[in-house]
Amino acid sequence: MQARRAYGLDQPLALGYSNGANIAAAVLLLHPKILAGAILLRAMAPLAELPSPVLSGVPVLILSGLNDPIAPLSSAEKLAAALTAAGARVERDDLPAGHGLTQADLTRARAFYAREAADPFRAGRGMRAGDGEPARR
Repeated sequence: MQARRAYGLDQPLALGYSNGANIAAAVLLLHPKILAGAILLRAMAPLAELPSPVLSGVPVLILSGLNDPIAPLSSAEKLAAALTAAGARVERDDLPAGHGLTQADLTRARAFYAREAADPFRAGRGMRAGDGEPARR
């Protein structure tokens, strides 16, 4: 946060696949003011006990593979429920895929990012770290 404040940088929107998605989900849950949102591809609940942060309006996309042998749908559902309970705007979809990425993942992620990055002031996002001023785009 200090670097963002020093350089006037916006909160990032994380994009993670597999364990990268789990790390991004953990950051959302444990440090809710760090990320502006997240695109989580093949994510699982990253912690045994999921905390209850305040994530009011934070956009999150979770894409799971229906035939994923590594990231069970039940774990993605648990993560989505925890994020929704924390106030995040969660979009979740199960795609006809395994653990690997497909063109459908890329299409959905690109559309989500374009929509969310295009409207940085929705739900209180688009603020510089700590100063309450609108972020430069």
